[in-house]
Amino acid sequence: MHVSSRGRAFIGVQEGLRLKAYRDSGGVWTIGYGHTSMAGAPHVQSGMRITKGEADAILARDLLKYEAEVMREVKLPLVQCQFDALVSFTYNCGEGSLRKAVFFAHLNSGNVAAVPHVMLEFDTAAGRVLPALVRRRKAEAAMFEGHYPTRAGLLLATVMRTHCMARG
Repeated sequence: MHVSSRGRAFIGVQEGLRLKAYRDSGGVWTIGYGHTSMAGAPHVQSGMRITKGEADAILARDLLKYEAEVMREVKLPLVQCQFDALVSFTYNCGEGSLRKAVFFAHLNSGNVAAVPHVMLEFDTAAGRVLPALVRRRKAEAAMFEGHYPTRAGLLLATVMRTHCMARG
């Protein structure tokens, strides 16, 4: 199973595209669509720059890794919207996040209805609740239930993200 085009677009908008390395809200060096060295090559460091094409290739490679993790960890069959939401969550939280997530036990025990509610609890970085993570978890929870963001919603998220990046 692979992330759908809607799932990939969602991840791209949520992560934003940065062609120059920066420190994310947790202080981790990041580039492209939220790529960190923890996800694998390339190793992100201060001053690093990439092209949009390189960012797209890194995203595709990273998605393969997180798709495989979801497939390995989730023991129940998933529909596309659930898979997309879990890959987005795992991409954002990092490798091993499904095993550590409280909802993982609910999911594999068949209590699928609990997953969207428990996802909402993962809204902190470096010990702080971040409004962007609150919004993302709400959107992932909705996606898990089959409600993908509309084009207008993705456009609004892009505008908000661009505005926030320009300010800080």
